[in-house]
Amino acid sequence: MLKCLVGWLWQLAWHCTWCSSTKRWREILLNSLKAITLLWLIWCLGLVGCASQSQNPAPVRSITKDYSQQYQTKITASSYQVKSGDTLFSIAWASGQDYKNLIEINDIKPPYTIFPGQTLKLRGKSNNSSVSRKKTDRSNTSTHQLKNIDSRHKNDVDSTSSQGYRQVKAGQERSSTAQTKPRPYGRVKQWLWPTKGTVSGQFSASSLGSKGIDIKGKFGQAITASAEGKVVYAGSGLRGYGELIIIKHSDEFLSAYAHNSVIRVTEGQWVKAGQLIANMGSTGTDSVKLHFEIRYKGKPVDPTKYLPK
Repeated sequence: MLKCLVGWLWQLAWHCTWCSSTKRWREILLNSLKAITLLWLIWCLGLVGCASQSQNPAPVRSITKDYSQQYQTKITASSYQVKSGDTLFSIAWASGQDYKNLIEINDIKPPYTIFPGQTLKLRGKSNNSSVSRKKTDRSNTSTHQLKNIDSRHKNDVDSTSSQGYRQVKAGQERSSTAQTKPRPYGRVKQWLWPTKGTVSGQFSASSLGSKGIDIKGKFGQAITASAEGKVVYAGSGLRGYGELIIIKHSDEFLSAYAHNSVIRVTEGQWVKAGQLIANMGSTGTDSVKLHFEIRYKGKPVDPTKYLPK
């Protein structure tokens, strides 16, 4: 239709060129004709572009979010060199195993101290040999010591789960006493939802999936402990988790609370179920939410199978 209109206008313009009385109208007609011709060419080019796109469709992307790009804390190597700020819990969390396994395969003796520069085995069995260490001046090196536990369990390696971490500053004398009164761990009788909001991300057992759930809420709203336990990690050293809290509830269970705006507890502190531990934020991510994980013997499990319906 547009092509026919262009042809008719060209014929009319040609006729008008022979009529001197229509000089002004001829100019108007020619300008209009040029504009319509340009539109016609653009329309033709658009058809060609659509045809080429139909031959090369856009790539199809997975509808499942790739969480592996965010929580890049997985350690897959067979060994790991301790860095400043690391703890046995954070290393075990990143390598996806129970920290008691690290103690066993590396023959770490009480009081379970690790040092920056020390090399830990992440795979294998105990060889009853001391773990390799770089020569360091302990008076000038920050260390991370596992706190002593109830005296009933001092010689029991399996009961080291009731210990926490304390960072010792340079030149500071290490204390064998815990920051809070040690308590024996029991079974987790009931789990509580750590905050209010909408579950915006589900757990996935896939290697690219989320190892917990995301709960969308408002900035600054309360984050509470899902069960009673000891805070064994509080900081931002694990990439992708932002300001993170890890709580030890029993010999088998840990819970994690990520992306907090403010952390309200300290490492070694005992907390009750429902106690305020942080405020919701967006550290380490692109939206305000709580990323909540539960791990059983170091392995991620679906939190919704433990939380109240």
